[in-house]
Amino acid sequence: MAPDRLVGRGDTVRILFPPIVALTAFILWPGPSCCAEEPLPRVTLTDRPDTMTLANGLVAMTFQKPGGVLTSMTYRGRELLAGGKGYVQVVVGGGDGSRVPGDRIRFAYRLVRRGKDLVEIAFVNVNPRFPFEVENHYVLRAGAPGFYHYLVAGHDARRHTGVQRMHQLNLCLRVDARLFTHAAVDEERIDPFPSPEALRAAEEVMDATLRLRDGRIYSKYFYSAAMNEAHRVHGVMGEGLGLWIIMPSHEHLNGGPEHQELTVHQTRTTPVLLRHFTAAHYGAGSIVSDAADGSWCKASAPCFVYVNTGDGRAALWADAKRRAACEARAWPYLWLDDARFQLDRGSVRGRLRFGDGSPAEGGRIILVPHEEDPPDLAWQRRWRGYRFGGWTGSDGRFAVAAVRPGTYDLYAWKAGVWGWFRQPAVPVRGGRATDVGDLRWPPETDGQEVWQIGVPDRSATEFGLAQAFRRWGLWDTIARAHPDGVTFIVGKHSPPDLPFMLAVTQNADLSWRLPEWRIVFDYEGACEGTATLRLGLAGSEGRQTRLRMTLNGDTLAVIDGLVHDGAVHRSGVRGVYQQRRVPFDAALLRPGRNVLVLGLLEPGRPVGKRLGYPRAAVLLDCLRLEVPGG
Repeated sequence: MAPDRLVGRGDTVRILFPPIVALTAFILWPGPSCCAEEPLPRVTLTDRPDTMTLANGLVAMTFQKPGGVLTSMTYRGRELLAGGKGYVQVVVGGGDGSRVPGDRIRFAYRLVRRGKDLVEIAFVNVNPRFPFEVENHYVLRAGAPGFYHYLVAGHDARRHTGVQRMHQLNLCLRVDARLFTHAAVDEERIDPFPSPEALRAAEEVMDATLRLRDGRIYSKYFYSAAMNEAHRVHGVMGEGLGLWIIMPSHEHLNGGPEHQELTVHQTRTTPVLLRHFTAAHYGAGSIVSDAADGSWCKASAPCFVYVNTGDGRAALWADAKRRAACEARAWPYLWLDDARFQLDRGSVRGRLRFGDGSPAEGGRIILVPHEEDPPDLAWQRRWRGYRFGGWTGSDGRFAVAAVRPGTYDLYAWKAGVWGWFRQPAVPVRGGRATDVGDLRWPPETDGQEVWQIGVPDRSATEFGLAQAFRRWGLWDTIARAHPDGVTFIVGKHSPPDLPFMLAVTQNADLSWRLPEWRIVFDYEGACEGTATLRLGLAGSEGRQTRLRMTLNGDTLAVIDGLVHDGAVHRSGVRGVYQQRRVPFDAALLRPGRNVLVLGLLEPGRPVGKRLGYPRAAVLLDCLRLEVPGG
């Protein structure tokens, strides 16, 4: 479809601002041989004054007009949404984060294209006060047991000036709680849902987190997942029936490949499946569009909403993973027929070595749109453009395929290595491979290592209690276990002896309980010049979080300005990764026993009520002491 063509009720309509749209598209297609569908009758469209129904003999979908809500979805005549619905969630706000009066979306129906094997319809936003252009598109093709869904979001800076914010845009499917009784996110998380009735009777202890009558805690955050190539599918299952969201690519999602998002969860009414275009959970940030960004548009990679049947949950899950692998191999889909998807893709290849020439094996490669002055957090909170990624092999070589044409900054990081690598302004052209050659990554060091606790891998996984990070309330568990703080002796203790989070909790009288970590170590001899403490934080909680570091009673630094990513209270073991260098006079190191203290300062005045989360917290990734020399 040409970007300026929309067809409504037989008429051709030219979009005055063609690239600036937000689309939700559902597509059924025959697919490649690995995803072959059974031959079925042609796709039909039934247009009534208040509803629109698309059907292909396997799946039928009925939409409410003009709002575009999916009110019914059947598979071989069996209703899947009883008591539920499908819709697009969008949350926008003004420059100060407030809602704008009159900013609700209003949709109008359009017919985009129609043939015997394909029908595409759209529900187009017609509210001129809404600050982003939005369309919902549905395309049904013959023969597939499901549909594809995609979004394209855009902002017309000529019509909507100033700062405009989009905090969330996603597909939400609410399905029949009687049919779908289990969630499936990965091999370790195939779990039964609590019933909606059980959640209605539960006590809410935190946002979307409830204590059931039997004492168990249930939270939607227990089912979050990193949106990268390791996570291609999540869904719900029942007796011999599954419904899945399959994602061949996450290229459109804000944040980088570490960005975690919600997947599936139970609510007080129905189970929910989610697919995100943009979301701010776990610190990835919102779309914040201002005059400097100008007018823009962004199209998401489609997801495939797949229905399957099988003998038991193991068979359903295995089949869903097979289908997900097939969809990933087929991406990008040539049937999209829309210039906004830039189907003529390129690729980037090269080799990454360290400064000494050794290969950077197992390094994460990330491509994001080029910026002359890159932000401190690199790719982690980017929303502009698209991101692509891969991994280096044993020889340091890498190849990133299906990259949209453009100019990118190439980043790399690797577990065990401080900092990250950046190669700016890598050009990508359609139909061509860009070879960046041999890239050298010099070590990031300020001297000789005295000791290091943990591994710089952007996660708190190796520390104490981190293996149970999805257990709500671990901050209180740690506080009860260590009422006087934690003492860690270098050379005696190991990372599991140090809790994975440092958190400000509440005492019985609701005053703040301020924790401390005491790192005890021996240092031999005298030292002159500048020593450096390197601190890696896998996440931080709270908007007033301040971390003080003292050595033998002398204050080295008070670290503030940390990004509030919500990873701690959302049961995460990582959020937005942040590193800090703390240089100090090496003469502060004493011969013999030294004590380094890390403690959180008061995060404002006590709030006078019991909170269900820590007021301030940090997740430890790694801590390292370096002295001159080496």
